[in-house]
Amino acid sequence: MALGATLAPRLQSSGTLTNGTIGPAITYPTFVTLASAWHTNHLTGYLLSYSINGGKPITSGQTYNLIRGWNTLTVTVDGLQHALFVYGG
Repeated sequence: MALGATLAPRLQSSGTLTNGTIGPAITYPTFVTLASAWHTNHLTGYLLSYSINGGKPITSGQTYNLIRGWNTLTVTVDGLQHALFVYGG
C-alpha cells in the first residue's frame, strides 16, 4: 500500500510489527470539570468544587464573590491553570 504516493521504508529494526502506523506515546491532559452549581443567584460566598478526570469532587476551600453574568474561576492542577465558568444571577 502506498499512502501519499510514497512507499514505506524498509524495516529498520526487529521490533514489534504492526499492520498500521504507530507514533510516540502521548499523555492526555488532565480533565477538570465543575462539580458545584454552574448557575447561582447568590453572588456572595460561592464555594467552588471541581473534579479531576471524573473523580470525587474537590472543594477549593475558598469562597468567591461573583458578578452578574459569566464568571471565570481558575484552579491549578499539576502546575497548569484550568478555567471554570459559573453564571451569576
